[in-house]
Amino acid sequence: MVTEIDLLIAMLQEALQESFPLLKRNGMMVVDDSLVKVDSSSPANYLGIPATEIAIRELNNEMAANIVLLSAANGVGQLVREDSLQKAIRTLVPPPLVDLNLKAMQLGLKQVERGSKN
Repeated sequence: MVTEIDLLIAMLQEALQESFPLLKRNGMMVVDDSLVKVDSSSPANYLGIPATEIAIRELNNEMAANIVLLSAANGVGQLVREDSLQKAIRTLVPPPLVDLNLKAMQLGLKQVERGSKN
């Protein structure tokens, strides 16, 4: 059972509300702000990116939002090397969707580079 969270990723408001109490004092949230709203009075560090909007606009595929958000969270938390994430996508994603997911990964990383931290 999780008792403390260092990095919280949320694509649903309910997930954020349920998990937020477990976020460490200096923890980080990465949220899809197309779908999730963070209370402006929250003291938590967070990166809000419109992952769903980006996936639809740039890739014409709403399902790619999870990879946009995951790669942004990876960029913030430096959980794995970029090449490891690429390898995981190439290995685990069905071949017809590999290129789409690699593009989604790059879009998420660009959001972190833009410094859209709040």
